[in-house]
Amino acid sequence: TYVREFQTWNPGKGYTLLIGEEGGQQSYVVWTVEATSVGGSRLTINVHPYLLANLPSVVAFLPYRFWIRPKLQSYLKSVVGGFAHVTSTGKAVPRNHFGRHSWFS
Repeated sequence: TYVREFQTWNPGKGYTLLIGEEGGQQSYVVWTVEATSVGGSRLTINVHPYLLANLPSVVAFLPYRFWIRPKLQSYLKSVVGGFAHVTSTGKAVPRNHFGRHSWFS
């Protein structure tokens, strides 16, 4: 179970937060919402994971590129799909609706 500690909250613009196990290391996440046209918007999610933060970047590159990044992309694709689901149906997203994820299911 992860806890979230919001750092900033800007209605209509986004927020930042720390997420991780209570009392453990935390990843820093930035959610940004930008208007693109009348009624349109773009959601950007930047995740700065703690998993490899203590390693030199040259050592962390391969595990990040081939393990962490694909896992994050898969998870964030489900998150964005959840937003689209709620927007189009008005209903909550059923658990694991976009498939299971080894880190978050």
